[in-house]
Amino acid sequence: IPQRPVKGLLVVADWDKAKEIFTNRSGSYENLGELFQLIPHDALGKVHLSRGGHIDMIEVKRPAEFGGGSSLLYIDTVESFKHAWRSAESSDFDFVHYDEPPPHQMFIANKRGLTDRNGKFWINATPVEELWVNDEFCPPKGTNVRVADEGLRFNKTERGGDRFIITASIYDNPFIS
Repeated sequence: IPQRPVKGLLVVADWDKAKEIFTNRSGSYENLGELFQLIPHDALGKVHLSRGGHIDMIEVKRPAEFGGGSSLLYIDTVESFKHAWRSAESSDFDFVHYDEPPPHQMFIANKRGLTDRNGKFWINATPVEELWVNDEFCPPKGTNVRVADEGLRFNKTERGGDRFIITASIYDNPFIS
């Protein structure tokens, strides 16, 4: 984790889902979006609204004992990318978090934006529609695979770098019968 302010991107399916899960600011504490539940109140900086009235950027102030400054979390949607596919180009980020698998072209555009900052990405998803995720990240037969405490780790030498896959069962959720 960089010991400096960072610039990140959260990608969700659409603006309704962004509000439902991450950015809702109304109602009781339990109904607040996860970001407003998790970001300490005194660390919350500016909140930017898009022309459509959606929260598309949140500033998080860093305490002075951690060097001060502010980190920025941008929010984008797959729906927006489909309407303006160049919107993912020419940005630079320290990290990109995908709440669901993005279209491959969106992933590639955002991945280029990670290069200058040696950024990282992660995808929390069940790749039902975007099957390229399975091809890109799941180990092919015969790949050197070992199970580690943090999940399934393998190295795809033809592309370089380590990949980690952490799987869970839906039955871990006590609310599903």
